Amino acid sequence: MEIREKQSLFSLFAASFSVANRAGMALAVSIISMLLILAIPLAIVVFFSLRTNVPQFLYLIFAFFALFCFVWLQMACLRIIAAKAEKNNESVSEAFTNTVVPTVYAFIYQLIINITFGVAGVLANLIPILGPLCCMLASIYFGIRLMFGPFSIALRGQGPISAITYSWQLTSGRFFYLLGAGLLAAVIPMLLAGLIAYGVIVGIPLYFADSFSLANLSMGWIITFAVLGFFYLLCCLAMFIFIVLVFLNLDYGYNRDTFTPVAQEQLNQQTPQVFGPENNVLPPGAGNTVTVKDVPQVRVLQASVRTDPDNSELHQHLEKVYQPKPEDIVEYTEEDRMPTILFDDDMAKQLEEQRAAWQAKKNEHPHQKGDDDISSIKMSK
Repeated sequence: MEIREKQSLFSLFAASFSVANRAGMALAVSIISMLLILAIPLAIVVFFSLRTNVPQFLYLIFAFFALFCFVWLQMACLRIIAAKAEKNNESVSEAFTNTVVPTVYAFIYQLIINITFGVAGVLANLIPILGPLCCMLASIYFGIRLMFGPFSIALRGQGPISAITYSWQLTSGRFFYLLGAGLLAAVIPMLLAGLIAYGVIVGIPLYFADSFSLANLSMGWIITFAVLGFFYLLCCLAMFIFIVLVFLNLDYGYNRDTFTPVAQEQLNQQTPQVFGPENNVLPPGAGNTVTVKDVPQVRVLQASVRTDPDNSELHQHLEKVYQPKPEDIVEYTEEDRMPTILFDDDMAKQLEEQRAAWQAKKNEHPHQKGDDDISSIKMSK
């Protein structure tokens, strides 16, 4: 599947499992690396807590660092998934290196969103019944319209404010399309979790009562639950990748089919030029839709490319770089030349008279054949 071409939700959904298969190992390495990074400050906090009382600010620093690492891991995972979907060669270390600054932008972005939604929620709760309902509907609407902000920061290098603007532009006119994609990505893991829970609590104990016991599981059941858990995690990962693929597909389509606001503003500020002999441009307003009818008469005003057959420098250069071999030099004699035939009106008239005479002779003697059947004309060198 080509992510740069327009795709349906079904094709993106199907491709998400393939991308999850390709990105699974890199994502696992990323998670393990982040756990190792978090293990160092965690070990320091545990060490101080066992020996002495740990100051409260140390816990706050560790909590902030853990939150930063969690957001950093999300940004790096986004780049890894996008690299696998776009078939780039970005490694795990490059993904973490390229998302240090975007992680700071993501913090600022989440801070702006959380403050805005928090203030709106407080104001909505002042109105009984209708306020919370309007707040819920507004949260769904603005959540869909701003869902691609972190993606824009991690994958397109947007700042916090520009990410909000770009997400709003990218989701314009696609609310129900994205709502369906979000419901699909949320409902499928929930259904799968419900099926697994029903099987563990009801189905398996009912049909395998003789061999199944939660208190004493056999190796076969442990392997079965491990496979189900791995399949569930793969499904959750595929649904997250599905949303990333939706963003990439819309992002390429938006930049391919429309002008960006900056380019459109620059285009509007340009002064149109009149088509004429002084400036070889199209008529104003023609753009890319000009046809032959729009410019009925076009003529060449001046040659764009000129050649100089008497270029002495070129001949000197060729004489230096090209030395023909003696056997390649061919001398033509007068006998080797082809005869030059110049037809004029007299010769054409003579040929026509001979053809008429031959036709009359043929009519008189229809059964006679000879050299006179073919008309000829004398030619000289």
